[in-house]
Parts: sequence; C-alpha cells; structure tokens
Amino acid sequence: SSLIIDIKEDMKPDRIFLKKMLITRDFSQIRSVIALKKAFGEDEKKCNAMENIIDDIEKQGECVKISQLAVDGNDVKSAGGFSGNQIGEVLSNLLYMVIDGKINNNIEEIMKFLQQN
Repeated sequence: SSLIIDIKEDMKPDRIFLKKMLITRDFSQIRSVIALKKAFGEDEKKCNAMENIIDDIEKQGECVKISQLAVDGNDVKSAGGFSGNQIGEVLSNLLYMVIDGKINNNIEEIMKFLQQN
C-alpha cells in the first residue's frame, strides 16, 4: 500500500515537498502518515510542523491537483495546439510549475505562458 511507502519515506516540514505529496494523495492520507510517524517515534515538533502546513494548504485551497489549475485541457489545446497525451503532460507540468512557484495559478498568466512556449 502507498501508506507503507509513505511511512518509510523521509518527510519534511516543507510546503512545496508536502504539496507535491498531495498531487497523488489526499489530505487524510497525509495526515494518517504523519500520525503513524509520530506514533513510531518521529520527532514530534517535525510532525506538528507538517500537520500545520497540511492544514494551511487545505484551508487556503492551494493548488495541488490538476483539477485545481486555473486552466483545463481545452485551454491548453487552444493555446498551444497540443493534442492527446500532450495535453495531460502539459497540465501536469503546469501543476508542478504552480507548486514550485514558477508561475501563478491564474488563467491569464498560464495562457500567456502557454502561447509563448
């Protein structure tokens, strides 16, 4: 199960790191992993810091899923002439760019970026 992998993984109280974990997991899964790590002796301060970051990401509604991007597949298709699997790859790349802070999650900025690249 992916929870077992996550328990073994070295997690850190870093917003970008945790947001990337949320791409393929939901908030409750991350909270469960943190709780298990705490139960198995992981540093409590570190676990509490991760919980606080996760809570804030959720409360702020920060973009951690393709479905939360300001653009969708139709926008990508119209902006750059992409088709098929390329659209999903572009959306995935955009998500990572948003998470990494390289681009803001707003339609105007993303569309401008797509048209220029």
